[in-house]
Amino acid sequence: MLVNKEEEFIKENLGLVHSCCRRFTGRNIEYDDLFQLASMGFLKAIAGFDEKFGVKFSTYAVPLIIGEIRRHLRDNSPIRVSRSIRDVAYRVLQCKEAQTAQLGRE
Repeated sequence: MLVNKEEEFIKENLGLVHSCCRRFTGRNIEYDDLFQLASMGFLKAIAGFDEKFGVKFSTYAVPLIIGEIRRHLRDNSPIRVSRSIRDVAYRVLQCKEAQTAQLGRE
């Protein structure tokens, strides 16, 4: 009887997997592969979800699903950029935007 309840839960929330996959289409990875990665995150969310905390399942699951996809994209990227360089690039971008807003031009 428990299996039917779990199957129903999975069917009801499978739309989360598809909506998360749609966010990453067009990044040189096939939809089937995205769906498989998202499903792995979905299963992790199901395993770790606890109703006692009073949080909706979707609120808990979406970050896990997206994290699984991002982890794959990050780890299988041909170019690896260190976190410190990404942080510097982010700060440069912020300064550029501030200057553009202040001066009214680039």
